[in-house]
Amino acid sequence: PITGQKKTRGPTSMCRLIAAARWGKKSTIEYDDMGRPVYNENGKALQSFIGSVVRSMVQININSWSTVPENMKQKVWEEISVSIIQ
Repeated sequence: PITGQKKTRGPTSMCRLIAAARWGKKSTIEYDDMGRPVYNENGKALQSFIGSVVRSMVQININSWSTVPENMKQKVWEEISVSIIQ
């Protein structure tokens, strides 16, 4: 029998997207008629990337996005737009 703690996944960091952006290869995001990202490969990547950026930049004790300070929202947006949005 194997002893010790069960292995768990680490946090999503989206390294491929960040590396591609650093090489000038940003992803193009398509939007539907309502202005929402289309849920295709790039849309899924955007969703995952936004989640990883928010988890790394916003304090865990904040319960609602509406309570996040505007300056923090701006920093999150800058990180996302620099890395992925074209």
